[in-house]
Amino acid sequence: MLEEGSSENLEQVHCRRLTGRNSQNESGQSAVEYVLLLAVVFGTFLFAMRGIQDRGFFKRLVSPLTKDFAFAYRYGHKDARGPEDGGPVNLVLGGGSRVFINPSKE
Repeated sequence: MLEEGSSENLEQVHCRRLTGRNSQNESGQSAVEYVLLLAVVFGTFLFAMRGIQDRGFFKRLVSPLTKDFAFAYRYGHKDARGPEDGGPVNLVLGGGSRVFINPSKE
């Protein structure tokens, strides 16, 4: 450990062993590693988001909310369409206690 003629005392050797630092010029290494890791994570995130956008994933994810659920809420069935949505097709008709779908006549 301590060689003859060494200017380090035992306390410096012990401190160096506990901190894992061999010299003072490595003091910013953890910050550089953190920044590089952050850059890799951010680049991976951008790559994934760009791939998702190119495939139209968000449009497919939102389409049930904008179409199926909206038509089911407005007309009572997901396949029903009103006059502003292309003509009355598959509108839910209530006849007493029975509810049924009116098939379109094309």
